[in-house]
Amino acid sequence: MEFDFSNWKSGSSAGSSKSDEDIWEAVQSVRPVIWLLGKTGAGKTSLISELTGVDTLEIGNGYVSCTKQSVAYDYPINSPLIRFLDTRGLGEVGYDPREEIAQCAGRSHALLVVARKDDPVQGEIAEVLTDILAASPETPVGVVHTGADLIDSEQERQRARLSNQTTFEKAARTDLPSAQTSLGKDPDTSEVLDLLARWLPLVAYSKLREDGRDAESEAFKAVRPTILKFATAAGAVDVAPAVGLIGVPAIQGTMLRSLGKLYGTEWSRKMTLSFAGTLGASTVLRFTASLGVRQAAKLVPGWGQTIGAASAAAISFSTTYALGRAAAYYLFKSVQNEEVTHEELKAVFQTALRGAEHETAQKD
Repeated sequence: MEFDFSNWKSGSSAGSSKSDEDIWEAVQSVRPVIWLLGKTGAGKTSLISELTGVDTLEIGNGYVSCTKQSVAYDYPINSPLIRFLDTRGLGEVGYDPREEIAQCAGRSHALLVVARKDDPVQGEIAEVLTDILAASPETPVGVVHTGADLIDSEQERQRARLSNQTTFEKAARTDLPSAQTSLGKDPDTSEVLDLLARWLPLVAYSKLREDGRDAESEAFKAVRPTILKFATAAGAVDVAPAVGLIGVPAIQGTMLRSLGKLYGTEWSRKMTLSFAGTLGASTVLRFTASLGVRQAAKLVPGWGQTIGAASAAAISFSTTYALGRAAAYYLFKSVQNEEVTHEELKAVFQTALRGAEHETAQKD
């Protein structure tokens, strides 16, 4: 199979009437919102702090609410990729959450119900969950059971988790994916990340760390937020109106040209041919197929591989991210007048494509 580079030529995006500037503006507007819903003291704000690695959030202590209204936390702060919506804890005396809940319901892409294992009284949360799903039945919902460190007996921990899980599943009238974490120091959030990654591939990649300390790795750290923005937009083409009419190939083309500018050069047709020849279409096809999505339903734009519709968003995200990582490596070496081999570039692409999967596995 020949490498399809037709949508990556220099200039405005092929197959799209949009300019690179238009596409970048649309990409900037795509910011997944994760809504955390739970009682006061459930650990919502602490969970956000752990997931983002930002320890400057005001953290509640026990059952004293620290969120007096809905607060949106953008992460990273300087170049936001994702937004966490932290609502005021339910169950506070004199607090009517209906208006706030109605506003949050229309702004989120996924809902995390957060509940402490040592608090079996979750009726109010269950009622709110029922109302949310009645209004927006397609909203992805997951349950995070916190406070695993607050119950000594493993049997009691499992019993408490099952009790709250059953309450929420009855309210949702369906099975719900769940995860657990503690409220103590340095809690393990791997289960929560895995849960979120079902809906938002970005979440899995956002926790990856570039361990390299060489010049290329340091240069990549500066452009990585840009690649993540484009990858997020590529994964959202079916659900985000701002990018739905653009398409993944055009997004990828604009990403490559943007990376060229960031590395102080132009992503030209000549560079496209050279990069394509070095990486090779077979590399992308082989490693994308290894993710186990072979059902024919949609095409990975720019590559021609058929994949299952349910996995299209995840593969569009992952492939775009890996493409951007490989392109960044190629650009760095090119401006240094250093040759890049096929095996070298293939290894960079493979690591980027499977990086999130490996990161999660290491934490299990």
